[in-house]
Amino acid sequence: MRGTHCSSPQPSTDSMNMVDITSIIVGLACFAQWCGILRFLSYFDKYNMLLLTLRLSIPSVVRFFVCAGILYLAFLFCGWLVLGAYHPKFVDPSTTSENLFALLNGDDIYNTYQEMSRASFSAWIFSKVYLYAFISLFIYVVLSVFISLISDTYETLHEHWNVRSKGLLLDFANGQLGRVRAARARAYSGTGDCTDDEDNDYDMIRELAESSRYGATLEGERQPLLGMGVGGCVVNCPAHLESPRFARANQSAEFTIGGDPPSPTQRPTRSSSHT
Repeated sequence: MRGTHCSSPQPSTDSMNMVDITSIIVGLACFAQWCGILRFLSYFDKYNMLLLTLRLSIPSVVRFFVCAGILYLAFLFCGWLVLGAYHPKFVDPSTTSENLFALLNGDDIYNTYQEMSRASFSAWIFSKVYLYAFISLFIYVVLSVFISLISDTYETLHEHWNVRSKGLLLDFANGQLGRVRAARARAYSGTGDCTDDEDNDYDMIRELAESSRYGATLEGERQPLLGMGVGGCVVNCPAHLESPRFARANQSAEFTIGGDPPSPTQRPTRSSSHT
């Protein structure tokens, strides 16, 4: 009796292709899901710096890749046509492209030189000139220009946030200037006091706002922050701002805008030098 041999059924080619397609779809869905988490970081300016840099640099990067891609294709087809018969890494366009991309990133450079056949002296000389030209051009020039495009976009974005922060400080200064003047107008209406300090109000509030941002003295030394109420708004200012001018402003604006003004007995009197 002839024995029977049991073998497990082999999967068909169609089923394997279906598994591969399903795996690709599931992998892309997982990738998209994780990238969707980045959307929540767009609400924070500092955490969204990478996405903003990529978004702003896309036009410049696309124009750069158009020019660099044409130059890359020129090297690709030239190397394939000339060195294809003498070098195993230039036998077809696909292998040539993979080899050039590896050389562009500084990978396997020495082996590429050594694997060149010496059967043709002219092809061997051409390979040296070809490889030196490609590596020097793409590593030292093309990659440097590409990195500079991204760096310039990041620096521009960083400068934009600095200007925006400064604008917020100036808005704060203008708002506090109006609050202080309104407080003085209500507290000293009809008395004529403190009118000689109105020209210095804007400089005082702007210096106060800028100093509260850094929390340091004019010499750059860190100082403990003190709470100072100006026009009903408590702000932080360094200790070096405790000048008589700030003291008078703080004393004249200790009450909130919506509150009652101080009584006549609490109003500061003018010194004899101003009478």
